[in-house]
Amino acid sequence: MTRDELIKWHINYRMLNSSSPGMSEEGYRWMVLHGNPSDEELERQKTVLEEQEAQWRKSPPKTCSICGEKYYGWGNNAWPVNEGRCCNECNSDSVIPARLRGVQGPMIPDKSKRRKGGK
Repeated sequence: MTRDELIKWHINYRMLNSSSPGMSEEGYRWMVLHGNPSDEELERQKTVLEEQEAQWRKSPPKTCSICGEKYYGWGNNAWPVNEGRCCNECNSDSVIPARLRGVQGPMIPDKSKRRKGGK
């Protein structure tokens, strides 16, 4: 493969397997080229990713505890939505926003309860 073909392969792979579906192709290009990898490194990474995917495909598919769809690989911790494992799409659409809502509540100081003098 030429360098351009390798870069395109990595971008397409990341776009298809990402838990960040809203990222632009330029964002994925930055991820691939960050650190200016050599052609050999890109080829090595491609081999590793293909081997990982082959291992995932050999293992039985798992069922997302949120949407019920099948997925391969490790999945994601579905807490605080539920106690199971979830697919990348549910992780992006449900779990991460729920975690952020949980963090935003208690972590934002209530200024009305402050004492005078800023303490």
